Amino acid sequence: MDDPPYRRVMLIQDGSTPLGTGCLLDGTLVLTTGRVLLGNRNVIVVYGAGELFRAEPEWIGQDDDAALLRIVDGTFSELPALPLDGALPLSGSGPRQADAVGYAIGSLPRAASRADYVARVRSARTHAIGDIPEIDKPDGSFQLQVTSVPTSPGGLLWLEGMSGSPVWVGEQLFGMLTEGDATGNRFRGVRLDYLLADDSFARVVSPGRHETYPASCSPC
Repeated sequence: MDDPPYRRVMLIQDGSTPLGTGCLLDGTLVLTTGRVLLGNRNVIVVYGAGELFRAEPEWIGQDDDAALLRIVDGTFSELPALPLDGALPLSGSGPRQADAVGYAIGSLPRAASRADYVARVRSARTHAIGDIPEIDKPDGSFQLQVTSVPTSPGGLLWLEGMSGSPVWVGEQLFGMLTEGDATGNRFRGVRLDYLLADDSFARVVSPGRHETYPASCSPC
C-alpha cells in the first residue's frame, strides 16, 4: 500500500455490499463513476487495511459517467492533492499504454468475520495493464483493452467489477473506467481533461490548488 496509485484507491460500498472503486484526489474528495452510486444511499469507502469511512455524493455528472464523493468522518491529509490541472497531450498516433488500479469486486462475497473481510479486501486489489487505441475522442470517452493483469484475485473475469478505477498513462491520472464488457478484457472510460472542462466538476475539485505530485504508475 506504499505505492502512490494503491494509496489513493478505495473500495466503495453501500453498507456492506461492494459497489466499485474510487480514487482519492485529496484529503477527503473521491472520484468514482456515477453508476456506482445509483440507488445507493449508505455509502462507505474502505481504505487500506479495511478502514471504513462514511461518504456523501458531492457531484454527479448528467450522464452518470462520473461522480465525486466527500468523506465526512475522516481525512487523509498525509496524501498531497493530485495535480489535476496538467493536461495530458492528446496528439500523436498509435495506442497509449495505460494502467488501471482498483478493486475487483467480483471476488468479494460476504465475509464471515471482520478479519476475513480485511483479507478479502486486500486480495481484491487489482492492477491491469492495457492499451488505449484512441485518446482524443471528442466525447471524452476511451477504451482500455486489457493485455495483462499482474495483480488479480481471479484473472480477467474478475475485472468486470472495476468501475470507477483510476487509469494512469505514465505518471499522470488520465481518466477513470466507467463500465466493462462481459469478458472482462475491455473497458469504457472517461478522460479527466473532459471532466475538467465541465465547470461544475472543476469548481468542486478546484484544480488551481493542487500540488505537483509524482503519481508513479508501477503499483506491482
